[in-house]
Amino acid sequence: MKTIPRLIPAILLLFASCKKETKDYEQLTRQIQNKKWVLSYVKGVPDNAPVVIDSIAGRQSYELDDYTIWGPDHKYVTYDNIILNPDASSNIVDSGVYAWNDNVFVSQSTVTTSFVNFDFESVTDNQICFSLHFHSGGQSYIYYKRID
Repeated sequence: MKTIPRLIPAILLLFASCKKETKDYEQLTRQIQNKKWVLSYVKGVPDNAPVVIDSIAGRQSYELDDYTIWGPDHKYVTYDNIILNPDASSNIVDSGVYAWNDNVFVSQSTVTTSFVNFDFESVTDNQICFSLHFHSGGQSYIYYKRID
């Protein structure tokens, strides 16, 4: 019976080392705020398929340089940049709000009136990667690079 009390610290240490890593989402949000981010790559991975779809390849040239700024007021704006959309009457392509909901980055566009739920995959000083999971089982990875 003396061995059980000796094992308790080892068991506790084992459980503590298996703890799931948590991300500091507010810190990650601060890292992306007030900087210009341009969409650099979007790859789609359909459910049960070894195919990767590059969905940025089909975009118009005037869409490729658009940039997004996430503000500290939890609002974002996507701007038309150097190559302008010839049909647009404004340089604002999209805008909306974002927030955290159960560790998911939730974005609501005022242009399309749609909600999108993202997970942060990674954030560095120069790149953001979000993932978007579909109910069908597929997912997309959305990469932004910093331009300012």
